[in-house]
Amino acid sequence: MSRRTNDDYPPEEVESAFKALAATDAADGTISINDLHRALTSYGEGRLSEIEAKDLCSNLDHIDGHFNYRDYINMTMNR
Repeated sequence: MSRRTNDDYPPEEVESAFKALAATDAADGTISINDLHRALTSYGEGRLSEIEAKDLCSNLDHIDGHFNYRDYINMTMNR
């Protein structure tokens, strides 16, 4: 199984995906770690295991349980 790179998706599409996965309004550019964990283990062909998602989420820089996906997009996609 292969994973797509950041070059395969425009930044606007990545931001739209984060917004769709957030259970609450993501107008501030964040997603709760719980929502992100749920999405990583529930959706898509390349779903992560519970352990993989927990490990990934525990390594994210987050404030009060929310991951700033706008900062992530800007940093990784050179916006």
